[in-house]
Amino acid sequence: MLRLFLGIIVVGSLGAGVGGLFFVGTEDYGQVIYGDKVISVMIADDPVEIAQGLSDTTLDTYRSDGMIFLFSESKERTFWMYHMNYDLDIVWIEGDEIVKIETSVSHELTDDEGVPRMHSSPYEVDKVLELSAGGVEKYGLEVGGVIVLNQ
Repeated sequence: MLRLFLGIIVVGSLGAGVGGLFFVGTEDYGQVIYGDKVISVMIADDPVEIAQGLSDTTLDTYRSDGMIFLFSESKERTFWMYHMNYDLDIVWIEGDEIVKIETSVSHELTDDEGVPRMHSSPYEVDKVLELSAGGVEKYGLEVGGVIVLNQ
């Protein structure tokens, strides 16, 4: 099944890109608590918000430190940096546990050979947290750490 996100989220198998997206916006905000750190986040929990993600935006526009994607079920997730304007840190979460972290994920769509840059969780996850590059270090996030989401 193909879902748009940051241009495109591919859930399951690979799919094709779709252009001409316009930011719909999210009105849902919350906080991710990690130890004594509080991370202000936009919440993407419906298909339109998940499809749009942070494409064509900046976090400063929304006075937020990041975006958390909430999925109704745990699956392996794949993200493509479509229409992104800046690099990201991606935090893959199952339940409340961080299972994988990728830092400074390039916003460039393709590598030097023109192959689309896809970023995947090798695990089934039900949440994905995106922060501007450097956010993982700023908040001290680590694999195995536990987050609490306040909505």
